[in-house]
Amino acid sequence: MNHLSNSSKPAPVDELSELLWSQLLKSFDMTAGLDAGERFVAIAKSLRTVLLDHSHFKTAAEFVTQLESFTEALGHSLSNVWCSHRDAYLVHGDATPVLGKASKAIYTFLRRTLKVPFLATRNLMTPISDQLENSRGAHDI
Repeated sequence: MNHLSNSSKPAPVDELSELLWSQLLKSFDMTAGLDAGERFVAIAKSLRTVLLDHSHFKTAAEFVTQLESFTEALGHSLSNVWCSHRDAYLVHGDATPVLGKASKAIYTFLRRTLKVPFLATRNLMTPISDQLENSRGAHDI
């Protein structure tokens, strides 16, 4: 909302920004079960309805073409940012600042005391037979 405005009504850009952000957050929740390749395209497409319903955009001559370009660029951007944050977390991640008291205690016990690694696709491996015989897991190789 534009706090410098004398009007109590939000400026159109602020209103649109709030609507888009709200839809983006809702779409992140609704698409959590999708693979990353599909998820971010679906999130970007979900914002189209907000733009189509907004009176300042739907009458523009090149709106549909620009909307398609926007959707495609946003899908790629969301995917790139998500992957870079995920990769940084996998290297340096520590969830304790965002956990509650009980969750933090369990997380700390698992990760630090028991040294259970954070499992990501690149860390998941099936142990081979000689590892099983020696009671070693894939992460001990």
